[in-house]
Amino acid sequence: LWYLVGILLLFLLLYKARSIRREIRAIGATVESGACVDLSPTVRAVSLTILASLPLPALVAFLAWRFWQLPTDNPVVLGLAQGLSVLAAVGLPLEFFRQLCQPKGLAESHVSWPNHSVAVVRRNLRWLMIFGLPLITISAMLDADSTHTEVDTWQRLTFIAVAIVTSIFVSRVLNPRTGIFATYLARKPHGWAAQLQPIWYWAAVLVPLAFGLLAVMGYSYTAWRLARHLHVSNVLLAVLVVVTAFFTRMLLVQRRRINIEAARKRRELATESDEMSIEAAEIPTAEDLRSQIAQSRSLLRMVMVGVAIVGLWMTWVDVLPALGFLEQRPLWRSIKTAVSYTH
Repeated sequence: LWYLVGILLLFLLLYKARSIRREIRAIGATVESGACVDLSPTVRAVSLTILASLPLPALVAFLAWRFWQLPTDNPVVLGLAQGLSVLAAVGLPLEFFRQLCQPKGLAESHVSWPNHSVAVVRRNLRWLMIFGLPLITISAMLDADSTHTEVDTWQRLTFIAVAIVTSIFVSRVLNPRTGIFATYLARKPHGWAAQLQPIWYWAAVLVPLAFGLLAVMGYSYTAWRLARHLHVSNVLLAVLVVVTAFFTRMLLVQRRRINIEAARKRRELATESDEMSIEAAEIPTAEDLRSQIAQSRSLLRMVMVGVAIVGLWMTWVDVLPALGFLEQRPLWRSIKTAVSYTH
C-alpha cells in the first residue's frame, strides 16, 4: 500500500511540475519588485523548488532500493542497483541547482545572484546532465562487476569519459572571462581572487582529469572513492552557499521591514509637534541599520566557514590519514570512579 501511495505521489508531482514552475516564476516576479517585507514567499519558493527537483531522482532511488532488496547475487541486478543509486545521488543535487537557476527562480529573484552567473550555471548544467549522468550510471553499473577484463576495461573508459565531461563543465563554469565569477573578477582586478586565478582555475579543471588518470593507471577503486568524496564535498559547499544566501535574504527583508517601520514612526512624530522629538524617540538611522546588517553578515560568514571546515574534515578524514591527527587530540578527558557500597 505504501509503495502505491509513494508512486502516486511521484506521478502527481510529475503531473504538477509545470504548474509548480509557473508558480515559482510568479513568486519571483512579485519578490523582484523590491517592496517585499515578508520572508514567506522565499520559503514557499524554496519548498516548490525542492518539490520540482524530487520526482525523477526519487523514482530512480525507489527503483534502486527495490533492486537492492531482491534476494539474488546476479551481477546484472547488482549493477542496476548500484548504477541507479549513483544516478539518484548525483542527479538530485544537479536537478535541484538546475531548478534553482531557472528564470525568475530562487537564485535570480530572491537572493539576487548575477543574472549572467545564473545563466551560465543553468546552461552548462543542462548539457552536463544530458551527457554526464548516463556515463556515470553506466560506469557505476560496470563497477559492480569488474572481475572480467572486458567489463573492467569498459568501466575505466566510461569513468575517464565522466572525468573529461566534468573537467569541461568546470572549465566553462569557472572561466575567468565568461564564467560565474567573471563580473566579480572584472570589478576587483587586483583582489586576491584575481591574482590567484590561474592557480584555482587550473586546479579545479585538472582535478577530475587526475581521477581519470588514476583509472588509466589501474587504480579504479581509488579513483571512484576520491570522486565520491569530492562529490560530497561539492554538494556540501553548494548547500552552504544556498543556506548563506537564504539567511542573507532574511537579513535583507528584516532591514526593509525596520526601515519602513522607522519611516512610519518619523512621519507620525513629524505631525505631533507637541510630543517628543524624533531624536528622543531613538529611531534607528540608516547607518545604524547598515552597521547591524554588516555585523550579522560577518557572523553568518564565520559560522558557515566553520561548518564548511568541519564538514570537509569529516568527509575526507577516512581518505587522507593526515587529517586523522585531530582524533588523537580529545577535547576533554573523563575519569570514571567506581564507588563500592558495603551493606
